[in-house]
Amino acid sequence: MKKGIPKSQFIISDILPLNDKSQNDHKGCITIEGIGSESFVEFRTLFPSDALEFTATLSGAQTIYPFGNHSVWRFQNKVDFGTPKSKALTTFNGDVNDPLAFMLVNKKGFVYLHGKGTVKLPDGRQYELPGAKGTVYYK
Repeated sequence: MKKGIPKSQFIISDILPLNDKSQNDHKGCITIEGIGSESFVEFRTLFPSDALEFTATLSGAQTIYPFGNHSVWRFQNKVDFGTPKSKALTTFNGDVNDPLAFMLVNKKGFVYLHGKGTVKLPDGRQYELPGAKGTVYYK
């Protein structure tokens, strides 16, 4: 039996923005794409406003990922994802042409914006997005 919830209320509450000042300032939009094996991902900038920031360290440049409040992450293909403070990884499998898009929102979580694909939570529940008639279904 499938149960539904309104698409506008699909939020993954375990994935939250980082609250430390150094990371919360890093807002942005980025696409992460699974490449071949589940172990490899590629970060992409699909739109002119997308960007990855870098900082200089003694060992070279280090990527600063957008984990701040209101950052948008898009998922193409299969990607296991979580913020540095996530308890477990969530598996996203987004459409290549219409990737799943989520926004990190303080005190709410990872809010679904748009896109097609599936999301598998660490507890095994799997959701199909966007679902029929604005409803998200899980098995």
